[in-house]
Amino acid sequence: MMVDLGEGDVDLKVPAGSYRCNFASDAGEVTRSGITCDDAAAAVLDVQVGRGDITVTAATL
Repeated sequence: MMVDLGEGDVDLKVPAGSYRCNFASDAGEVTRSGITCDDAAAAVLDVQVGRGDITVTAATL
C-alpha cells in the first residue's frame, strides 16, 4: 500500500502481520501498533506525509 499526502493525518487499519515499513512525516508523529516492521516482509506499507500524523494499527474483528 502506498499513500503520499501533502497535508493531513493518515489513519490506516491493516491486517496484523509483518510489513516492510517506510513511514515518514516531515511535521508530525508516526505511531504503529499491532504490526511488525520487517525489511524481509513481502507486504509493503509506504506512507509519506508532508504535514500530519501517521497512525497504523492492526485491524480487529
